[in-house]
Amino acid sequence: MIYGDQEFIVPVDNEYEDVELNNPVVFLDMILREVEYFEESKNFIEWLSVSAELSKDKETINFYRSLKEITPNIRSIVGKEVKAIPYSEIELNTGMAKALRSSVL
Repeated sequence: MIYGDQEFIVPVDNEYEDVELNNPVVFLDMILREVEYFEESKNFIEWLSVSAELSKDKETINFYRSLKEITPNIRSIVGKEVKAIPYSEIELNTGMAKALRSSVL
């Protein structure tokens, strides 16, 4: 994510191949989902349990630490009230997800 002169690296879960849509609105939603997972987790172990693909390796620990630093910055840009589309909508590709995936800037 790039905003002004700030750059944030946020790996995202591309389970539904949404990255291939090459849509900045979809990218923001994916980033917000990762930010929300971090915000809702009480600690590293709880956050780690959100994704079966992550392990307790050094790279994952560094990712968690980077989220701890960048999440407040991302929230200061987008605001606390801006939320990702509910995961169930994305998973089932229902109304909000369809609108998101077809959005155009």
